Amino acid sequence: HWLAALQGQFGGFPRDLLVLDLETTGFSKANDLIVSIGHVIVEDGVVADRMEAFLNWADHPGVNQVWLEDKMRYTAEKMAERGRTYQISYADLYQKGVEPIGVLESYYQLLVEMRAAGYGFVMHNGYNFDAPFLCNHFHRWLGKDLAFGDNEIWDTGVIEKASQINSIPDR
Repeated sequence: HWLAALQGQFGGFPRDLLVLDLETTGFSKANDLIVSIGHVIVEDGVVADRMEAFLNWADHPGVNQVWLEDKMRYTAEKMAERGRTYQISYADLYQKGVEPIGVLESYYQLLVEMRAAGYGFVMHNGYNFDAPFLCNHFHRWLGKDLAFGDNEIWDTGVIEKASQINSIPDR
């Protein structure tokens, strides 16, 4: 019943949306890095596009490589202690990754275009983590500002937590 109430409260789930997810080296917006970013674009309820990119910070002159390799190893160890996996390695960035500034620029443009077209944004734990982390990267690495409004993100993490306590998240 909470899903029907949620849809009634917010006017229904959008049929045009951008689902976005990040993987990072840690939790600090100021110091850590996005190492993977992916999206799915849904148009009129149908998947229209999907992509994932590893960001090759391993070749970036502005990143201390010893710190990056140690940080990725540390994050994998901490996730394992919590019973979770962290499947991105330093070697993955180097071998599979693409130039990070270009990826960030592409995502900045995508978000601006999707917002202008009226798309909804869906992220898991996006309200307090992914969205601020991504916006910080736009500012830090591109010198561009972007912020999400209070009612612009459908945060599936919030919805999941609310359903566990049989509650409806507010706007």
